[in-house]
Amino acid sequence: MRGGTIGLNSECSILYVMLCWIALLLLPMPAEDWPQFRGQNGSGISTSTKVPNQFGPAKNVVWKTALPFGHSSPVISGDRIFLTGAEGGSRADAGREKVVDAGGRLFTFALDRVTGKILWRKEGPRPRLERYQPTNSSASPSPATDGENVYVFFGDYGLLAYTRDGKESFIVYDEVRRGYVGGAFKIGHEKKRYERNENLEYVSEML
Repeated sequence: MRGGTIGLNSECSILYVMLCWIALLLLPMPAEDWPQFRGQNGSGISTSTKVPNQFGPAKNVVWKTALPFGHSSPVISGDRIFLTGAEGGSRADAGREKVVDAGGRLFTFALDRVTGKILWRKEGPRPRLERYQPTNSSASPSPATDGENVYVFFGDYGLLAYTRDGKESFIVYDEVRRGYVGGAFKIGHEKKRYERNENLEYVSEML
């Protein structure tokens, strides 16, 4: 978990380590993609071998990149790493042990897998502010990619898709107040829509 306010903070080092670990895992050998939450088949198991079993801020680090607050897991396709984040603003109490963002913007990022350089960042629309648990954030759902596009979901808007080069492919506004919310789906599986239970404050952890 990274802090209680939206924006850069010391706990971004958690994401530094995560991204550096990914780079270490994949650079010395034929590239393995990680297209969705928990990898190729959702098992969380990589087929890569001979990877470092120790790493830290000053040990076995290939690169570091400063990124904004968020809980989404990075996904990898070819030479790109995709993830989301929330920048600016702060949190406010929303009652019922929930919080809500007081301002801030939502972004999708593409990073160079080898250097960690930010290749592009795209801001998503934010027509509403949803409540969420303090252990989450407004950038919690993990992206998914089919190699040609990257798909992201923000509870404060809906589903967005971008090409590998950051061109907007499509957007689907999710009108929560009509009783639906975007559901989780795996690459290669049909995307479905699920009835929303307002009492659950549902947040998907992957697309």
